[in-house]
Amino acid sequence: MQTDNFPAVKKSELAARIVLSCFNCYQDFFDPYYFETTNADGRGKYFACCERCRMNTYFDLTGE
Repeated sequence: MQTDNFPAVKKSELAARIVLSCFNCYQDFFDPYYFETTNADGRGKYFACCERCRMNTYFDLTGE
């Protein structure tokens, strides 16, 4: 059985430009433009595309 753990990011941190990093190349997202997916909460509901390697990093937003 595989456990998927997606990073949880607070909305206030994302708005304050706290960095989120690419899971593939570790490039920091300083001002990410993120998209909503059809995934459930807790399963990577949002993603941002890395400007360096073009891989998607999935994450969840928490309510703060």
